[in-house]
Amino acid sequence: MNHYYAFVDLLPSSVSNAIHPYKYNGKELDRKNGIDWYDYGARMYDATLGGWTTIDPQSEKLYTVSPYTYCINDPIKHRDPDGEFPWIAGLIGVELIILPRLQLIGWKESLGRNPLLM
Repeated sequence: MNHYYAFVDLLPSSVSNAIHPYKYNGKELDRKNGIDWYDYGARMYDATLGGWTTIDPQSEKLYTVSPYTYCINDPIKHRDPDGEFPWIAGLIGVELIILPRLQLIGWKESLGRNPLLM
């Protein structure tokens, strides 16, 4: 069993010599060269820093948020399954409807509104 800090870093008591490389979010934990990074596909996540190692490929759409933050600094409300763009957790069933609207009007302007009523 693995135990984590708030931004995904493994607690020392849960680190084991297990061979299974897939940890948090089912992502592969790359421990090469003493650097513990999770491979999300689009970019690598550094759990020690609590952020990405490269700039967000969609950073121009989220200009009010640092392009290095994980899940807009709120991993409870948001998720980022591939490192490309954070999703609002709980709205997974309607993401195909909501995300295009959020991208059209801008992320900041949509916060606090119901995207289904736009």
